[in-house]
Amino acid sequence: MRVVRNPSFPSAGLEGLVEGAAVALDPPGGGRVEATTDENGLVKFVDLDWSAGTATVMAHAPDHSVAGRTGIAAPGGEVLLVLEAWSPPSWMVEVTGTVLHLDPIGCLRVSATVPHVGLACAPGPDYAIHVQPDTPFTLVAWGHWMSGADGSREADWPIPGWVQLDHPGVSATTTLDLDFAAEPPVPHRVHGSFALPSSPSSLLAVWATGGVFVLSSDLGMILGGTEHTEVSADETTVEFDVAWLAPPGVTGLLTEYFLLMPPWPAWVASVTFEEGPPTAGAHAPEFLEMP
Repeated sequence: MRVVRNPSFPSAGLEGLVEGAAVALDPPGGGRVEATTDENGLVKFVDLDWSAGTATVMAHAPDHSVAGRTGIAAPGGEVLLVLEAWSPPSWMVEVTGTVLHLDPIGCLRVSATVPHVGLACAPGPDYAIHVQPDTPFTLVAWGHWMSGADGSREADWPIPGWVQLDHPGVSATTTLDLDFAAEPPVPHRVHGSFALPSSPSSLLAVWATGGVFVLSSDLGMILGGTEHTEVSADETTVEFDVAWLAPPGVTGLLTEYFLLMPPWPAWVASVTFEEGPPTAGAHAPEFLEMP
């Protein structure tokens, strides 16, 4: 089996292999076997009697979460475990700064066009991210509010500004302020809709509202999101307006469709993804139902 960390950046040749992770295997038939991953994040367990049932495996490394899998039948290849890193990789460089000329915002998002650990959602005005060193990058920053009225399946999530800032590579901690009063980049915008679950017994069909985020799967960027959303009058679809930036060189665009359950602040109940940026018109993503 192989142990990797999240975040990792395979498109940039940075696989995030975790050396020295402690791995515990409960093999078919009972007992426990323990081992430590090598420099390739790999550990091998041999001579297992798969006719005796299934296996359970757990792994942990310093400054990482615990991860595990149960019910493993005889694998045809490697079993992969992903550990969530509690801090950015040590080889990354910190970029910090202050957001200028932007009123307090519910959710500030900052990401970069190189392997990085970004700012997923914070109120600002200060921010900090970590980026790959010695590589030119573009920062993408935007912010929005996420709110709605209890009992309503309509919400406005205004995005008051955007920043797209090119910068040469950095090799040490760097300060970059983000000025939302500068001439803003022009975002892409699309109006579309997606179908709600159709089962009459579905809580999501009865209560949920939803929206869209635009991501780069290759770089872990959050490029934009919903500005307005509402459930149609016949309560079968979510209508949305979405905006996003797409700096040159950004690849692996994904559309994330999500469903939220009230009351506000709503919580995410189901998420699904489609390759490519959002497009106009009707869509029919498949959501997992709540248990």
